[in-house]
Amino acid sequence: MSITYTTHTLLRRALGNLRWLPTSAVALTVFACAGNVEVGEAKPDAEATGEDHQASGDDKESNDDGIDEPVPTAEEPTETSGEPEEVDCSEADAQARAPYEAWQELDNDFGGLAGKTFKGYIEAGPDLLLTIEADHTATLVVGEAAPAPVKDQGYLCDESFEDEFTGCEIAASHPPVTGGSYPLHGATLEDGRLKAPIQQQAAWDAWCALQDSYEQVQPDRCFFTTSNGAGFSVSPLGCKLDEEPVDCGWLALSMSGVCSCTSTECFAAIAGEGELLDARLNDTQDQLVGSFRGATVYLFLEAEEEEEN
Repeated sequence: MSITYTTHTLLRRALGNLRWLPTSAVALTVFACAGNVEVGEAKPDAEATGEDHQASGDDKESNDDGIDEPVPTAEEPTETSGEPEEVDCSEADAQARAPYEAWQELDNDFGGLAGKTFKGYIEAGPDLLLTIEADHTATLVVGEAAPAPVKDQGYLCDESFEDEFTGCEIAASHPPVTGGSYPLHGATLEDGRLKAPIQQQAAWDAWCALQDSYEQVQPDRCFFTTSNGAGFSVSPLGCKLDEEPVDCGWLALSMSGVCSCTSTECFAAIAGEGELLDARLNDTQDQLVGSFRGATVYLFLEAEEEEEN
């Protein structure tokens, strides 16, 4: 059994629904008709009717009332190079990148927790590692960090949601995904309460950065994605894009919407304020207990290593 898709509808889907799901194939067929079309009545040829035609100065012909009218002259055809029209996408590029840049510019304020590391877990879920650097930059790693991504391979496939065809279900719609590293921006610690927004696509930022950017010229110019817009198919025997074999995990991820692209680069698609990790610091400042997406989170301060003599 094989399923064939076209990509434009999938690539334009709303970022709020990022889980990759098979959709119905969309096919557009253009029919060309050949034949002669006649408009009005054909004017009889002068030689056939025996009428004389004279011209002096500008070419003229007589209408039915005997009044001379100018004979239209054909315009010289304009030569074209065959090259596609160049379009300035700088404004669209800036708009596409703006949410990502605004997210990166958000500062963290962890107060006295700067320079500390917390280990813990999500109740009935994966382990967590929260590393807060001295400069207040921070990363939340879920489970064991995945190896570095590869350009033409899938990345952070959620095995618990394995798809029967692609072998890779993208867990972007229900983070945090095991193996993902989530950079934190905009986190604050105030009156013992930690609030850390987590962007659900942030774990794929490094993968997005490896991908090529392709323009999807329909319906709009200057819209770019990680796929070239060709038709694709999936089956138990493998996946194809434009009839060329591709990694099924890469195909699933490329269609998931986790990346935004400009004409020159791709990066994690940032949407809204992110999901909030909300936790309370205890009085001894060695434990954080809170919630994320309705699940209880426990984080415990790691003992600081003794300085070497």
